[in-house]
Amino acid sequence: MGVATTAYTATVSMKKPKTIKRDDDDLQLGPKERKVMRLTDPSPEHDCAMFDDIATTNQETEMPCPWSQIGRVTADAMEHLRILSQHCNRLQEIHLRDMVVDSAALARLVTRNAETLRVVDLLGCHTITGDDVRQLIKCSRLEELNLWGCHNVENAAIADAVIACPTLRRLNLRYCHKVDDALVRVIAGHLPLLHELNIRYCYKVSDAGVDAITQQLLNLEVLNLSQCNKITDMSITHIVARLKKLKELRLWGCSKLTTSSVVAISEGLPSLALVDIRSQDKCPTTGAV
Repeated sequence: MGVATTAYTATVSMKKPKTIKRDDDDLQLGPKERKVMRLTDPSPEHDCAMFDDIATTNQETEMPCPWSQIGRVTADAMEHLRILSQHCNRLQEIHLRDMVVDSAALARLVTRNAETLRVVDLLGCHTITGDDVRQLIKCSRLEELNLWGCHNVENAAIADAVIACPTLRRLNLRYCHKVDDALVRVIAGHLPLLHELNIRYCYKVSDAGVDAITQQLLNLEVLNLSQCNKITDMSITHIVARLKKLKELRLWGCSKLTTSSVVAISEGLPSLALVDIRSQDKCPTTGAV
């Protein structure tokens, strides 16, 4: 098994493992060329043995962790995270999904990899707190942050992370129901490179928040406002007038929108590849928008 000498992706998942298919070209890469290693062996014994090997062989070194994906459903997931946090120091991506996250291990993992981290994905990690998110202040080159479902995180912590990470291109705050117009204004004012913003079910966001988005986030290509049921046709007017690079717009569950918004979108944003409304009563015809 080749070990990359550059950077790695570590994934700890509580979901069922999937077999990872690799192209022949990928299999032929030598140790120096390989950037990502993937595990495909579903054996629990094999899985645990590899973690034991990390702890034993890398204990006295600064070698980067050579494993890219650890997808085994196991009661030892938190211990695996602790091991990774002790021995990985050049990670580009951290994906911790649907699991209880040890705060000390996460802090250590972020600190050791702050210079190289580009992606932090904490989807479904409901125990994540504001203090955990504030660890990301160290990651000044972060490009993608996924806090989908991290509903215990207060807005102030997200704001601190946003201000410290101006290179963010993708931000997912779906189901972070504390998000409000004030936080959206912080996001709009500090993330000029943002291409994707997901604030689905951030139901405190109103037309004022969307106004801030459309005034300052002019590079947006993907915007999800589904279930933000405070927004009205005024928000759509601003989106159509200002977000000319938009390719994907999701508005499902925005109950205050009318047919006028649908018409405005169809006529004013020809570059859109996807519009999600899912409300037949708002469509001017029975056809799909």
